[in-house]
Amino acid sequence: MTGNIQTMSAEDQRQGLRQQVLAEAMEAKARGISLQDLIPLLHDHGLSIVESIWVLQQLSNASLVELKHLVTGHPIWADVVESTEPLHDKLESLSGPAGNEEDESPRQIRT
Repeated sequence: MTGNIQTMSAEDQRQGLRQQVLAEAMEAKARGISLQDLIPLLHDHGLSIVESIWVLQQLSNASLVELKHLVTGHPIWADVVESTEPLHDKLESLSGPAGNEEDESPRQIRT
């Protein structure tokens, strides 16, 4: 990487952060840390829910639905999930009847 962080765009900085946290999460997983136990690490590094799901996707073969439930079901994200629930409900109501949606029931994820 050339140049200093001040000349990088905000998106480049976020990408760098995601890659740095991914490397740290890979090391932690190699030491036997579960995906569930990695979530606070991702949160503490300032990753969003979506970014946390992306990191966990890089580390596992779990589906996006499974990872979404794992991350949003973690107590560390409870305030964010609760505060965005009305918006989520509104978006669901606007999307109309669901056709071939993937089952969104929480599942145990092998790590």
